Amino acid sequence: MGMAGASGEKKKGRGTGFTRPYTLSPELAALMGAEALPRHEVVKKIWAIIKERNLYDPKNKQYAICDSDLLKVMGVKRFRTFGMLKYLRDHFLD
Repeated sequence: MGMAGASGEKKKGRGTGFTRPYTLSPELAALMGAEALPRHEVVKKIWAIIKERNLYDPKNKQYAICDSDLLKVMGVKRFRTFGMLKYLRDHFLD
């Protein structure tokens, strides 16, 4: 009877997909200032960069317009902020 919870606790050793650090591409690592980060941290930092450098598209705030640093990572001049993971996927190396 008491065994039900036991099998669910084995996963602790390695971080889950959400929190585990990924090795970042050189371009993304340069932008983030770290060799490896979990995805949610990368997304958080990109949001912070967009805010602090005021990269929102003035015509549509759902989009960001890349500066030269962000362009190296995203590969597009303008992207939808909520779809940023699509452009970041290739920068998570493992």
